[in-house]
Amino acid sequence: VHGHAAFDEEDPLPIGDASDRTRMTARLERRLQRLQRELQRRKVLESELAEREMELGDFLENAVVGLHKIDTNGIVTWANRAELDMLGYAPDEFIGRPVADFVVQAGQAASLLERVKSGETLRDEHVQMRCKNGATKDVVINSSPLFVDGKFICTRSSMRDVTTQWSMEGYLRGEAEKWEILHRTGTTLAGQLDLEHVVQTATDAAVQLTGAQFGAFFYNVTKPDGDSFMLYTLSGAPREA
Repeated sequence: VHGHAAFDEEDPLPIGDASDRTRMTARLERRLQRLQRELQRRKVLESELAEREMELGDFLENAVVGLHKIDTNGIVTWANRAELDMLGYAPDEFIGRPVADFVVQAGQAASLLERVKSGETLRDEHVQMRCKNGATKDVVINSSPLFVDGKFICTRSSMRDVTTQWSMEGYLRGEAEKWEILHRTGTTLAGQLDLEHVVQTATDAAVQLTGAQFGAFFYNVTKPDGDSFMLYTLSGAPREA
């Protein structure tokens, strides 16, 4: 029919007069050009996305702080180089194993995981980790949960070595406790005249300062008539022992 384009079932090109075919061809060419531009745009986006993912992966893998992921069963699914170096393990010695295998305190790993799975974010949780060489390290862990459609997927956690800091703080706490014991003992002795009480107080203080389970102090007492006898005090154990 003159003035209308028709399509043959076996030939996608329009049939009709030359002007109809020209218009249809131009239309198809414009569509093809748009598709080509869209395809090129998507290729550029995919390339940029792949580059950003590579940069992010490199950043996480080479971060100076330890990073790891733990799944719902408590299995380490990923750990970066800093964390592996911190504990001394090769990737196949750490990744794919239960994190509880590396936590010194029994039950702590499961407890922390349950808290994260409930939606809690952990901040500066003190954990003692077991290193490959048998040593232990004090670390603090920060962890947040990843949920997808309400389902827990994994933890996103960081680990920082605070062994030196923790040891120093422990030392300072110990020194402060010792000074407190000495101060308390001195105050008690200054106002006490009873010899037995003085010796008992000194014995108790010595046991506390040395960290001993128990202690004893033997001393001689001389009577006014010149006779002497031995007495003793016990600390940390009953006299019947």
